[in-house]
Amino acid sequence: MRRWSILLILSLLFTMPILAQTDTDDWTVWAFEADSGRAFHVTQVGVSLYDVILPIPDTFVTASYAPNISVSPDGTRVAYGVTGVTADNEQVSAFIIYDTALDRILSTYETPNYPIVSSLTFSTVAWNDSGSVVAFAYASGTDETSQAWRIIILNATDARIVTELDNTASYFAEQEELLAPFLLPILQFYNDAILGFNLIPYQTADFSAELLSYEWDVVTGRIIQTNRAPRITGDTLAQTGETISPIVDERVNFDADFTPYTNALHIYRPEIGARAPFFATRTYDLLSAQFVQNGEQVVAYAEDLLTFERTHLLINRNGVLQGLPTLNAVNNRLIGTPDGFAYMADNPTPALLHVDTRDSALPQRLLWSAPDFSRFVPMWVTPRPQEDYNAWIQLAPPIFPTQLIVRTNDSGGIDPDAVPTTAGIGGGSSVITVDSIAIINTTSGDRLNMRNQAGLSGTIIARLDSGTRVVVTDGPISADGFTWWEVRLSTGQVGWVVERAEGVQTLVPGN
Repeated sequence: MRRWSILLILSLLFTMPILAQTDTDDWTVWAFEADSGRAFHVTQVGVSLYDVILPIPDTFVTASYAPNISVSPDGTRVAYGVTGVTADNEQVSAFIIYDTALDRILSTYETPNYPIVSSLTFSTVAWNDSGSVVAFAYASGTDETSQAWRIIILNATDARIVTELDNTASYFAEQEELLAPFLLPILQFYNDAILGFNLIPYQTADFSAELLSYEWDVVTGRIIQTNRAPRITGDTLAQTGETISPIVDERVNFDADFTPYTNALHIYRPEIGARAPFFATRTYDLLSAQFVQNGEQVVAYAEDLLTFERTHLLINRNGVLQGLPTLNAVNNRLIGTPDGFAYMADNPTPALLHVDTRDSALPQRLLWSAPDFSRFVPMWVTPRPQEDYNAWIQLAPPIFPTQLIVRTNDSGGIDPDAVPTTAGIGGGSSVITVDSIAIINTTSGDRLNMRNQAGLSGTIIARLDSGTRVVVTDGPISADGFTWWEVRLSTGQVGWVVERAEGVQTLVPGN
């Protein structure tokens, strides 16, 4: 049997919603052990809520679990994958959703082609805010002729396919010569109707090179290429849509004597559609990174370039580094909590521990003692809303994706004829004035390019989502057949945008 054939090819991305809670200090943790299929749910004060062996369909005679599970936003539904053999000696794989409140399997989806590799091997899973819809992906085929990948979004209660995307889509067929063979989608985020994912070459398992990132609008079917998540060793903060990634950035604090090594952490900010470094080091090779303390800080797993010892680094949004106590975590797996992070200590008697990063002393406390010699890892923590975050330091200019402009034939959105108008320059007209508030308006998920000067020759410095509120600071100027206004973002960044394009009023009054 091939190396990957025992793994279920699933990928689910977890979307953190804003939950109504009576006490925002309360949170819980799910932990999972793939060898036994046992899942454990415990509160922050150590009270056990659930302790279950995740059930397997009766059609399976033998079965093994995928390495990861995913839990719905309310903490009651568990999604997981199994592969096994039926009584007819047929190899099968299934994606299962189990409801802990009802104590039964809600739905089972058997993949039509036996998968070769699972994105649940590399990441967790993706739910919508209500926990009624979930996404996963798999790849199949043993040679270049039969290879294929597929992303499916399912109804959680009856396994009905809501929509799907695969390698035969025209967007990817046109890029076939540019893409590596044997690709597997790794889902990165699922925010509203937008599903973000990477395509990784799973046979080579070489994830050190930058990967292609895509955003799929599951409603319109529109796909764009981004540079949001160049590696799968980063993390996305659902509350803000920001993504952190370890990356090589020779522009800042890079020591060529240690090449190759990963010296920087980049933050992708959706409001500008680009990523920039907020931390860089000559001392460590940065292997992975994830959000902790509700997204206020980041923990990076790194290797000392001189001693080759591996350690965890605590870094805030200002790029300030704080050392952490030695963490002997199972599979080096941590999971962020509202006030720090949790991990399973890799001891003969494993323990689920919590580190309070809001306390400068970084105290640790016991949440749960696991069975001797078990291999549980934390998989999920109660999501928490947060409105205000500190700004990220920026060590070098943002890096924008090579593919910046995506056109659409859909001219929906705000009806330009319904916008109050007065005479204006260059054929564009509106009641927009300097020092007023305006709103970006685009259609079909398009983003509006913001440039460093008025005119199409200006450098694109940001790409603005529809609904973004801006302050108009200068204009109007007529250039290249468009009317341009200078606007300022909430981040303080200033640039020029067009007032109207392709029959759509792209900048409309906000008051």
